[in-house]
This record gives sequence, C-alpha cells and structure tokens, in this order.
Amino acid sequence: MKKKIEQIIESSILTGSRVFGGVTEGSDYDYIVHRSAFSLCWEVLKVVNYERLAYNSKEMISYLFKWDYKKVNLLIAKPGHYHRWVNATKKMKELKDQGVIFRDKVQRVHAFNSYKDYNGE
Repeated sequence: MKKKIEQIIESSILTGSRVFGGVTEGSDYDYIVHRSAFSLCWEVLKVVNYERLAYNSKEMISYLFKWDYKKVNLLIAKPGHYHRWVNATKKMKELKDQGVIFRDKVQRVHAFNSYKDYNGE
C-alpha cells in the first residue's frame, strides 16, 4: 500500500497551505490528482479509512485519510478543472515566493479561486 500511496503523491501536485503558506498544526497535505490516476487512488481508498469531503464538489472529488502520521487530501479533478487548479497553485506559489502569504484561510481560498484561469502570463 505504501508504494501505491507514494505513486499517487509523486504523480500529483502539492497545493494548499503547504505550498502557499499559512500552515497550521492541523493542516493536511493537499494533492491535485489527475483523473487518470483515479483507479490507483481507488485501490488505496478501498483499504484505508477515508472521509469524502464535500467542498469544491463541482470541480473536485476530495478524499481525506491519515497516512504516515499525516492527513492526506486527494483532490481528484473533474473534467476541465485539473489545469485550472494547477494554474492557481502556480500563481499562489509565485506570490509566496514574492513574500505574499495569505495566513487567513478565507482570503487564501478567495485568492486561489481568483487565479484558476491564470495561464502564467
């Protein structure tokens, strides 16, 4: 199972407060997973205790579970949303690299959502 989880993580993109800043004691590790990896994710989810989260349900299917003392949140993109989330992650990382950190979660989510159509220019 460990190898499968590592495969998912290695093929996914870390996002959220671990990338943008604003990490708290309870922060999880959010990974944007392409739908092509869903079958591998399902193999893992069949044997771990997970919680399906409801937020962003129009864009993502979100599964949260504990692994290796961490909370892992697999964000599986619905069609048309994978690149939007990747683009927003890139922009938020650029902002953090410039010293802009959204410590307030509401502000961070608002900023992230505003960059979903960012194309790197």
